[in-house]
Amino acid sequence: MQTLSTQFEHELKKRIDERLLAIAETLATGQAVKDFAGYMKYVGEFQALKQVRDVYCDEVNTTINER
Repeated sequence: MQTLSTQFEHELKKRIDERLLAIAETLATGQAVKDFAGYMKYVGEFQALKQVRDVYCDEVNTTINER
């Protein structure tokens, strides 16, 4: 049985992955990107979400486990 925090982490990563996929599809098709500023907005959001998923989720998990 998973703890509540493990379930939360799993669902959060799943939602982040869904959003990353949506951003990647938007950038690949270029449908919603009208100018360079719009492109940079999507790239920045993608990078930020990737960092949250790859770095911060693991750091928080480690911090909680040390308590």
